[in-house]
Amino acid sequence: MCSRNVLDPESLDWNLLDKDLRTDLDRHHYFSLSGTKKSNQNMLEANGKPAAHPAPVTPKPEPEPEPDIDYTSLEIDSDDDSVDETEIPPGSLFDYRVPGILSQEEVGKLKLDKWKFLLRNGFVEMEDLKGWEEGKLTDPQSLRGIVAELAAALGPEVVNSGSAVNLFYSG
Repeated sequence: MCSRNVLDPESLDWNLLDKDLRTDLDRHHYFSLSGTKKSNQNMLEANGKPAAHPAPVTPKPEPEPEPDIDYTSLEIDSDDDSVDETEIPPGSLFDYRVPGILSQEEVGKLKLDKWKFLLRNGFVEMEDLKGWEEGKLTDPQSLRGIVAELAAALGPEVVNSGSAVNLFYSG
């Protein structure tokens, strides 16, 4: 049976979704296990005795809504919108500590060399692809870096389950 985990919104740690955590999540609109632990620790230090129940973390106030915009006065951009001009920030995905994404250390423990790549109706291990050995996990321009970022987003269950990468799927 597969265990389920929940990402803590404050510590960005994964916590096992057990009966107690499920009850806390059902009771509170916003709940952080790490925030509750900190709150309980502070109460212990202040009172000298343990708290009976974990205290919920108070949610941050929502920002005030932006004022209404008169869209009729805005100019229409006549440039070709099919060109995406979004600038990708430099660096690797690992530099940004994105919640839910494995860290570089966690990806380094995976057997990416043996992960399969679907190529012309056959499977090839990543280590057999040209340029694999020269690449670094933290180089988003290298084959190894691209595969590492994909593995970080998909997680160890997908990488270790015998799945294969197919970058050229067509219908």
